[in-house]
This record gives sequence, C-alpha cells and structure tokens, in this order.
Amino acid sequence: MSVIKKSDYRVTSIKTSAVYVSAASKNDKAIKTRSSNVAVLAAAAYQILRDEKLLVLSDDVIIRVAKTKKVNNKGAYYAEAKVVVVDPRWSYESIMQTICHEFVHAEQYYEGRLKWEGNTQFWNDIPSRNKGTTYSTYRQMPWEVEAFSRQDSLAEQVWQKLIALNVISLEWYQTYIGQ
Repeated sequence: MSVIKKSDYRVTSIKTSAVYVSAASKNDKAIKTRSSNVAVLAAAAYQILRDEKLLVLSDDVIIRVAKTKKVNNKGAYYAEAKVVVVDPRWSYESIMQTICHEFVHAEQYYEGRLKWEGNTQFWNDIPSRNKGTTYSTYRQMPWEVEAFSRQDSLAEQVWQKLIALNVISLEWYQTYIGQ
C-alpha cells in the first residue's frame, strides 16, 4: 500500500502537534505505517468536518492514534481532555466511521448537549438513567443514537472531499474502501 503523506494533505490549518501516534503503535511494525495513515486521515477529517461546516468543533481537539484496550472498541472521545482516540487496527472504512462518530461526540460536548456533572451524564439538560452497561443499552443512549446515525454519511462526505483534494486517489479509495 502506498503511504498517505502529511505533505499530501492540502488543507493545512490543523496544528501538527494536535495529532499523534502512541508510542506502542510506533513500535509495532505491523501497524506503524497504518497508524501514520490513520493520523493523516483523522487530521484531514477533522479539518474537512470543520471547514465544510458538517460539524461544529472546537479548534483544540487532539487526535490520538492508539490501540484501544477493549477488543471491540474502535475509538473513544474524552471530553475533559478534548481527545479523540482511534484504533488503527480496523479497516480504513471502519476507522473513518469511528473518527466521524467520535467527532459527533466532540460536537455534542462542545455545544453543551452532552455533559457530565459529578457522576451524572446529561443529554439536553436531562439526566440520563441509562448507564450503557450492555451493548444494547449503550446503543440506545440518545447521544449514541445520534452519533451512529450520522457517522456513515459524514464518513462518505469526508472520503469524497479527500478524493477531490487529491489526498487519496480514487484508486486507493476503491481498493481500501471497496466502493
């Protein structure tokens, strides 16, 4: 696979220091190149989502490419630190969906629709009784319903913009995303 290079990214206003690959990913030869590609894709997605006004995001979100501890966990958003974490071990299609999903959470927190106060999570100022202890209850939480409902469309819009900006080629997209 050809490597997606930072210099290939045409939208340059994101701070390079805001995206980083964890040391564990850098030391794992099997995912080193993939992690670098994911970091560039995540940075590009962040900028595109903001520039195209697809999401309302703060300008100080940090993107971390790192293996997640839970087997089926593809990513996370840590609101207090404003950090999106994405695991590079999944398919590129799944990774972009995860990036967009976590950025939806970033928007929810930024706009104040989702927040924590003490041990209580609030959605639109209403305390949530759902703790998301099973996958089914997790998927029913209103902020997750929104994030899952938006991730695919956002991901497709980002892919199309990446092609238009020549960050990735149509051939790369067809090879790795399969559409």
